[in-house]
Amino acid sequence: VSALKLLEDEIPALEFVNAVEKSLPLGVWLESMTILPGKATLRGKSWVESDVVEFAKGLLDSGVVATVDFPVTTRIEKDKESMVDFTLSCLLRDIAGVADLAGRKGGVAQ
Repeated sequence: VSALKLLEDEIPALEFVNAVEKSLPLGVWLESMTILPGKATLRGKSWVESDVVEFAKGLLDSGVVATVDFPVTTRIEKDKESMVDFTLSCLLRDIAGVADLAGRKGGVAQ
């Protein structure tokens, strides 16, 4: 029973990591990811601000992320190249609740 509870607690984190992998555009890379119950924070770099916005939209479209705060970005210069340092804060959906709702409706939750 405790192993099943541990697995259930990890499912939202695994689903979020999968959503990050699918949503990450070329030219955007992560330096850190913090996942806590119900929320996640991503820190990384990008060449342009619009790719950060595209990444945030992809996370929202994944179905795993309920909200993404407006990206906090700073234009920096590293090794004589201009890039964007960013932080994204996300609220995660209750994956078990989404799955239960889909099961009751007889379909896949979106």
